[in-house]
Amino acid sequence: MAKATRRGPRGDLSLDSVVAAGRSLALAGATPVTLRAVARQLEVLPNALYTYVSSTEQLRHLVGDALLADLDLTSLTDDSCPACAVAAVTAQVEQLFVDHPGAAALFASGRVIGRHSLALNEGLLACLMRAGLDAADASRAVSLLTTLVHGAATLAGTHDLTPQDRAQLTDVDPTDYPLTAATPTIDDQLADDAVRILRAFGVPACGHA
Repeated sequence: MAKATRRGPRGDLSLDSVVAAGRSLALAGATPVTLRAVARQLEVLPNALYTYVSSTEQLRHLVGDALLADLDLTSLTDDSCPACAVAAVTAQVEQLFVDHPGAAALFASGRVIGRHSLALNEGLLACLMRAGLDAADASRAVSLLTTLVHGAATLAGTHDLTPQDRAQLTDVDPTDYPLTAATPTIDDQLADDAVRILRAFGVPACGHA
């Protein structure tokens, strides 16, 4: 049971423990990442967290950045095919969203700013500039890729209909929308879309010039 506490540092709390609790909530997916939810996870009152984070918005940035720390960015420097390198990173994000809808919901609420998000942005820019794009086009491509990722997060990172989705369609006849009903599910669609975006900038993937 949460105990009353005064503002100020506590021996049983730290910024790392607060972020770790938020990350655990995001991966579990059952509860949105808020100060109240993290406080419940840590069995403290919400006021105890204000020494470490100023708002739920700051918490979202910290937790989102911690999730980005799990991405393997080595392909951006090691893969000889820049488009394939970007696709590999994008596929990791897609898998994160599919496996952990709570993480998708966190990223759907807005951009994440932090050390690891900057490292990802820097890695993407450097990779695309090595592919021959100038700084302006590399920036535009990364902006489109970012929009693609956040759009996927808004759609919960999955093609499967949730029970809530299905409830909205109880009075709908799929035959009235044949093209939509026949749209195939594509494995690794986010990564494939990333490759298509880069192709528009003149960056072909291996074997797909």
